[in-house]
Amino acid sequence: MVEDFAEEWLDSLTGRRERTVYGYRANMRLHVLPFLGSKPIASVTADDIVALARHLTLQGYSAWTVSTVLTPLKVLFRHAARRGLITASPFGLLDRSEDEMIEDPLDESDAPEFHQDYLGETER
Repeated sequence: MVEDFAEEWLDSLTGRRERTVYGYRANMRLHVLPFLGSKPIASVTADDIVALARHLTLQGYSAWTVSTVLTPLKVLFRHAARRGLITASPFGLLDRSEDEMIEDPLDESDAPEFHQDYLGETER
C-alpha cells in the first residue's frame, strides 16, 4: 500500500533538511494518503495523480500548493521505481498538459530571489 511504503520511505530519508522532511510528512498525511494511501503502490496510475491534483484544485488550493503537495509523491514513486517495486513512475506517464498542471508554477528562472529568500540557498 502507498501508505506503508510512504512511511518506510519517510523514515529512511537522509541528507535532507529537517524542514523538508517535515513538509513531506505533512503533505503526505494531510493530502496524499487520504486520497491514495490504501492503494497498492503498483496500481497507482497517471490518472490517479491527475485526479489528486484536480481534487486539490477543486478544494481551492493554488497551483503552487498542488505542486508542493505532489512533490513528495513524485519523489516517493522515483524511489519505488529505483527499488523495483514499480516499473515506472506514474508521473512519467503524464502528458504535457497534465504535467504542466502539476509542475511548480514558479521556478528559479522566474524568480531566483524568491527561491533564495523563501526556500534557502539549496532547498527547493
